[in-house]
Amino acid sequence: MQVRKFVGDASIYRIKKLLKEVVRKLIFLLHKYTYPLVNIIDYNGKTLLDAGCGTGNPARLLQLRSRFFSVGVDVFRQNLLLAKKERTYREYLLADVRYLPFKRRTFDIILCLQVIEHLPKKEATNLVTHIEALARRQVVITTPIGFLPQKATDNPYDIHISGFTPNEFLYRGYKIKKIGITKFYAQEGIAFKKSSSLLSSFLYAIEPLFNLFFIFIPRGTHYFIAFKNLKEQSDRSFNSLF
Repeated sequence: MQVRKFVGDASIYRIKKLLKEVVRKLIFLLHKYTYPLVNIIDYNGKTLLDAGCGTGNPARLLQLRSRFFSVGVDVFRQNLLLAKKERTYREYLLADVRYLPFKRRTFDIILCLQVIEHLPKKEATNLVTHIEALARRQVVITTPIGFLPQKATDNPYDIHISGFTPNEFLYRGYKIKKIGITKFYAQEGIAFKKSSSLLSSFLYAIEPLFNLFFIFIPRGTHYFIAFKNLKEQSDRSFNSLF
């Protein structure tokens, strides 16, 4: 009897695990078409740096649309190991984004997603200036709107230290898109707190629909995408000489 119960429990566990993986892949495919980042990227670029890449989920979405020569940089080794397991990037570098070892204009596109809020304000501002100097075509940054408290998790670098507003990036010549719902997807939100539950899976499954909604009505959003097309700016500067 106990053997049967054990076999039954094991089967249920395998089914749940399989369903969870199916849901994860479906969510991933939905994001391929609805996550605002994928419609912002300059796909004419060939090289991409993901500064503070984490586990690389956004970069994997972009690789579905175009095969960049990509480099992932992160200060937390476990993030890089997970990204490497998924074959997210061509190269991986364990380093602090404040000290990126690259020359000016090395990469066509630079991503810095949910990174600057983890640094003191002045260091974060310096980082933005630095990655603008490293990029040839485009810089894309995401960060919460204002200061959004977040505690450290298993990653000690996850704590939030500073906050930014869209206006700070508009002033630097960036375009802005607002996205995300604080009550659902921030660290204190339902989806994050109940990360192993069916409710969380459902909320992440419908997140692409919310993304579409917030394109038109950006109220209640908790973070923004700031992007600057450097090639457009250099073209305008060149044309203004004549």
